[in-house]
Amino acid sequence: MAECGQQLEGDEGRHYTSSRRVSTLRSDRLETHGPLGTLWISIGLGCFYIALIWLNTLLGFFLTPLFVIPATWLTDRMPVRRKSTSSP
Repeated sequence: MAECGQQLEGDEGRHYTSSRRVSTLRSDRLETHGPLGTLWISIGLGCFYIALIWLNTLLGFFLTPLFVIPATWLTDRMPVRRKSTSSP
């Protein structure tokens, strides 16, 4: 494991950072995409989770009858067992 400030094997003096320098005040190793990128990602994640909730709701509506209806058919065909009223 390379320590902080040491180069990795086969690195040949390059660092794993962007070659474009944004500002001297920011770190060379920090990549930011700004507030528009953050907003774009948050909208995308929000749409993803809305679609996930919608899909799970639809699965519940469509898959439940596939199990409930055959279960009612099976319980209707089972013989009715009544307690015997005869006393010993």
